[in-house]
Amino acid sequence: MKEPVFIETMRLTHDGLAHIEYHQARVDRTARTFGLSYLDLEQYIRHKIPQQLPASICRCRLLYGDVEPEVMVAPYVPLQRKVVRLVENDDIEYSYKYADRDALNRLVTETRACDIIIVKNGLLTDSAIANLVFNDSSGRYTPRIPLLMGTAITRFVDEGMVEAADIRPKDLRDFVSVTFVNALGQFTYPISILYGE
Repeated sequence: MKEPVFIETMRLTHDGLAHIEYHQARVDRTARTFGLSYLDLEQYIRHKIPQQLPASICRCRLLYGDVEPEVMVAPYVPLQRKVVRLVENDDIEYSYKYADRDALNRLVTETRACDIIIVKNGLLTDSAIANLVFNDSSGRYTPRIPLLMGTAITRFVDEGMVEAADIRPKDLRDFVSVTFVNALGQFTYPISILYGE
């Protein structure tokens, strides 16, 4: 049986790779679970990125696992979210950052939305490409059980910037905005984006 292939997506600027220690921790966890060789991200990637970056903020993508590691660098283009839909799916599993994202991509395509928020076992988890932070006057809350614990949201929780909580679809009206968070950036929208208002 073919072993899975994984990706690690990092923010790359002229200052280097952002928060590399969080990415290294996730790659290490994946390697331990799947019996992969140790990969020193900073050492490996340093020799693979161009000296002249194609943009001030780039998406640095590492492909690794049952393949020869490969690094790709491209300008970062944020997703413009105009419509976001809730999608219920109790079967989806993405606890490791697999390169195979077909199931997630299919959910987005089926809704004809810019992005989705996945509801699993009655609880909000993630969008198709980002962790979530729900904001109200009392604080900032992220789903306690995301599909994939991203590096940025892990850092936010570690630093006490957000609190993990069980959030259900009925709770959404209590929030004023939702922030989509990944290693490349964070973007906040009014909660009405989920209702087409």
